[in-house]
This record gives sequence, structure tokens and C-alpha cells, in this order.
Amino acid sequence: MLTCSNPNNELFGLAKGRRLAGDFQYGGQAIIEGVMIRGKKAITSAVRCPDGEIIVHTESPKSLVQTYRWLRFPFLRGAPALIDALRIGYRALTYSANVAMEAEGEKPPSQLYYIVSFAGAFVLGIGLFVVLPNLLLQPLHRQHSITKNLLEGLVKLAFFIGYVLMISRWEHVKRIFRYHGAEHMVINAFERGREISVESAKEYDTVHVRCGSSFVMLVLFVAIVVHCLVGWPKWYYAIPLRILLLIPIAGISYEIMKLAASPRASWLIHIITAPGLWLQRLTTGKPSDDQIEVAIAALNGVLKAEAEMAESADSVAAEKS
Repeated sequence: MLTCSNPNNELFGLAKGRRLAGDFQYGGQAIIEGVMIRGKKAITSAVRCPDGEIIVHTESPKSLVQTYRWLRFPFLRGAPALIDALRIGYRALTYSANVAMEAEGEKPPSQLYYIVSFAGAFVLGIGLFVVLPNLLLQPLHRQHSITKNLLEGLVKLAFFIGYVLMISRWEHVKRIFRYHGAEHMVINAFERGREISVESAKEYDTVHVRCGSSFVMLVLFVAIVVHCLVGWPKWYYAIPLRILLLIPIAGISYEIMKLAASPRASWLIHIITAPGLWLQRLTTGKPSDDQIEVAIAALNGVLKAEAEMAESADSVAAEKS
């Protein structure tokens, strides 16, 4: 049985976070009744238990991009970064689900159950957002390939927004969206050098330029451009090709997002990324104070772990000198 406890409330300033991680950009995601924050050397999941206490779990990110230096090159790093995000997000979600079930006195499902569930969701996503839009437009023979690719992109966009609108009506998803907003508010305050507190976080927006929602929107728009370049083959060629093209599309989208997060981003980049920021009005909600506290606990957990790693490394270096 997992036990819930209050997190260490020690606050860490922005300067220390940057000293530990260089120019690493902290981020995370909402999980079940909680928030996961990812740092360069640690990830922390903070979950609110039914009794109101917060349980904090910290582990290594085990990142592909950090492990293999050759994966860090621009346009190559996008796909492995996406794989990292999916792997880490999967671990955080299953952890939060287990916490919720054990706190209620229920036995968590097996790892196989989670793997089958996520694999099923992935296949369903490919079917809904890759296969079905292409098949719907195959009967259009007289239109130019660019026209059909543009229409396919609009169908995907409609499907995606419709999906988000549908699930946003479910109460448990609304709570996840509010935790999503809490994560963004805390990261926004942290990146601006503010003290990490509920009051300082409440001064900031629930929108963030590096959000996964924005990334999905970028992928949809970049896919239209890339698909227009390859034409409109028969469906039995088009569908496998579109799945393979997700790798370079993710790479291009990732670079655009990195540019958008830069202080030197041009007005054109801001225009390109604007739809993703608008989408976040659907995928984030205004959090309560206790939800912001969970996001702060997650960020503090990462900063504390990285501070301890830095101190340990300094001690080892001092012993060798």
C-alpha cells in the first residue's frame, strides 16, 4: 500500500534551477489527480491522495536524446524527443493511476493491462487521424492532389478539435485539464524568476508555448505541407507513407516549437504557433489552489533531486582533487 505524505515545501529559485540544468527547458504534463514535471536529470510525479495529502515520486528520465548524443542534431531530435515524451508520460500516468487505486484500497491492474490499453489507444489514434481521413477523400478523383491534401488536413483538424470538445465534457477530464493549467502556471512563474508559490503562479496564464497541445496542432499543419509535396497516392500506398512521414514531420514541428520558445522568435513563427495557443484554451482549465500546490510539489521534487545530484557530483570531484 502506498502511503501519502506532505512534500518538502522548501522553495528553489530560478537561478539555482538554471545552474543545475544549463539552458534546459523544464516542462511536464497533467496526470490523474496530479502533475508530472520533467527536468534534465530527474522527473517527479506529484499526486493528490483522497485524504488531501500529496505523494511525490522522483525517478530518472532515461532519455534517448540525453543518452545518445547523435540524436541531438536539429530535425533529427524531434522524433526521439516525442518518443521520450510518450515513454515518460506513460510511466507517470500509470504511476498516478496506481496511486489512485491503492489509495482507495483497490489492487492496481497489471503492467500488461496498461500496455494493451495504451497500444489500443495508439492504434485507435492512427485509425482516426491517419487512416479514416485519407479513406474518406479517396473517392475524390477530379480534384488536384494539393486540394485533396488540404481537405484531408481540415478533416483531421475537425476530428481532433471534435475529440477534444467531446472529452472536455467529462468531469474527470475537466480535472485533468485544470491540472494541465496548474502545470503551465507554475512553469510560467518559474521561468520568469518568480518565487514558486500559489500566489505567484496565479498571476500567470494557463497557456504555454511548449505545450503538447501546441505540438499536436503544429504536426497537423506541417503534415499538410509535407503531404502536398508527396502528392496523393493510392490509399494502400498513402497510409503506410503517412505513418512513416510522421518521423520527419515530428522533427520539423519540434524545431518550430523550439524557435517559438526562443526570445528571438520572429513574427512568422508566432503566427504559425498561434493556433496551438488557441487550442490550449480547450485543453487547460483554471486550477484551484490545491491543484497549483500539486504542480509546485512536482517542480520542487525535480529541483530538490537535481540539487542533491549536483552536490553529490561536487563532493566526488572534491574527493578526487
